[in-house]
Amino acid sequence: MKHKRTRLRMDRVLLLAGSVLLLLFLAVMAVRTVFFSDTGPRPTAAGQGSDTTRNQAGKTQRVSVTATGDILLEEPLLNTFGSGSWQDCLADIDPLLAADDLTIANMEVPIGGEELGITGIDYSFNAPARTAQNLKDHSIEFVSLANNHAADRGTQGILNTRRNLDEAGIGHTGTFGSQEERNQTNVVTVNGMDIAIVSWTYDTNQPYDQEWQVNSFYSPD
Repeated sequence: MKHKRTRLRMDRVLLLAGSVLLLLFLAVMAVRTVFFSDTGPRPTAAGQGSDTTRNQAGKTQRVSVTATGDILLEEPLLNTFGSGSWQDCLADIDPLLAADDLTIANMEVPIGGEELGITGIDYSFNAPARTAQNLKDHSIEFVSLANNHAADRGTQGILNTRRNLDEAGIGHTGTFGSQEERNQTNVVTVNGMDIAIVSWTYDTNQPYDQEWQVNSFYSPD
């Protein structure tokens, strides 16, 4: 009986593991390519009706979105490329980023600029102002700013980051300049498709002045 129960538990573990792998695969595919849908009758569970994703010419539209991991300029990277440019740091994946319609990255370091001190150690980071243009040069069009490093250079670091990104033409969300701005949903239109992008973090390494400056779901209460 004990052997039978052990085998049953193993079957359940294998089934759960298989389900998790399937969900991960579907999630990756969903992130990599997004299809545009306009209004019309949608397919039902019973197969009744149809709603294909079509533009005015009657053709299906497709938007390709790439989501990267952390852009994090730690000390070794800064020592290699200096404070001016990343040079060819992302050269190997540049063709992938350039081929899509939208690249979204997690900006895991403030772009506070030289005036706030460049550093990539001790979990208190700050990148050169040129970093914003580096993003543009590598076909990164949008960044998420809400993460534990968002306030590493305090409120001024948040303000400088947003300013540098704006000047480079990089979209961003997760940190804000006002409560009104935080209340608005950030929507990017790509090939006629509206894509809403949100950015949240558990908490930040350093404090900041106003609650609305960073999207954080941590509450000390």
